[in-house]
Amino acid sequence: MPANSLIQTGIPKMDELLGGGLSLKNPVLITGPLGSDVEVFGQHIVAEASKTVPCAYFVSDKTPSFVRDRLLSMKLAFNSANLKFIDAYSANLGIFPSGGSEDGITSVKSLSDVRGIIPEYSEKTGSKLIVFDSLASSFFNEGDKKLKEQIRALVETSTLSGLCPIFLFPRITEEDDLLAKSLFEIFPCIITIDSVEENFIERSFYTVSSRKELHIPFKVSSAGGGISLYVPKVIVTGPYHSGKSTFIHKISTKAVSVDRLGTTVALDHGYVEYKGFSIDLFGTPGQEAFNFILPILARDTFGVILVVDSTDRGAFQRAREMIDLVSGGRIPFVVAANKSDLEGAIRSEEIREALSISPSVPIIRTIARDGTGIFDTLVALFDLIIGFKNEEKTAGGSA
Repeated sequence: MPANSLIQTGIPKMDELLGGGLSLKNPVLITGPLGSDVEVFGQHIVAEASKTVPCAYFVSDKTPSFVRDRLLSMKLAFNSANLKFIDAYSANLGIFPSGGSEDGITSVKSLSDVRGIIPEYSEKTGSKLIVFDSLASSFFNEGDKKLKEQIRALVETSTLSGLCPIFLFPRITEEDDLLAKSLFEIFPCIITIDSVEENFIERSFYTVSSRKELHIPFKVSSAGGGISLYVPKVIVTGPYHSGKSTFIHKISTKAVSVDRLGTTVALDHGYVEYKGFSIDLFGTPGQEAFNFILPILARDTFGVILVVDSTDRGAFQRAREMIDLVSGGRIPFVVAANKSDLEGAIRSEEIREALSISPSVPIIRTIARDGTGIFDTLVALFDLIIGFKNEEKTAGGSA
């Protein structure tokens, strides 16, 4: 593996924020309060990395089998031949003899053992990445040296051995919070995991030190695959017969709707879990008689998809009215220019002018009935929600 190669994390958006992935010899700290899925991030990264490079996973408060079982339970695909363990937990319980090895597991009893074996271990196994799980373990408080000095020594040993070290630090006490801040000077890359409660909805998010202003919402996917981007409420709105229900049903893992004589008279609801996205979609009826419900549905909404019929110029005024009722300029929205394959479909810039929307609003050409462009629409909306500007994608979608 070339020295300038990047290691993919497999976590949606993270590689973009890292400039393409993790750099070799570039130490990473992943930290967050207890219960914030810090360990899941480390396990997700090592599973993804093992598909392309040999990796080591250091455990001090759990067994290697526990980590393997966790990867399997989360349905995280990994290359078992590329995933080896340095085990500081089992040996201290007397399960394996110190310094012994079994089934890809190297057993150690002390931090000095760890630092001592890393250079030879890296050369022997060809490992390019090592995850240290976890700094909250009492194992890291042994001896007279302070934890910060011990971590610095591990970082130096790992990087000099050609490894990208990732340290997991779930913070339990106020002392841990202070310690985490003191460790920041050691790590050029810090991934912080936290949560916030807004309007009775608790959201988990992560930030990357290179782009601290971006809070990436996530959850541990219930369908497997580890970390997924999660937006708990997105409204899909648009005029009558623009294709909202078709859009939701085509994109959703599961969806339901209430209709009469083929026309939606209440709500569509869809749940999307696909390639790192987890989103709850709520479709609105398009008739003017339901205008009163639009501002109500917009409460606690994170983003809006406005679906328009690209062939129906007469409906654009209605679409403008609906986006004003739902968004009012407060909520990020994108336009799905649907039925874009039909004769008479007008250009994106004409749609932009007809809707009187700014150049910063992406217009994505879609064909809801066969799925064309629908996932591009979600990506564009998600970028707006988190404030991640991708001008190339926006320009491409508006062509």
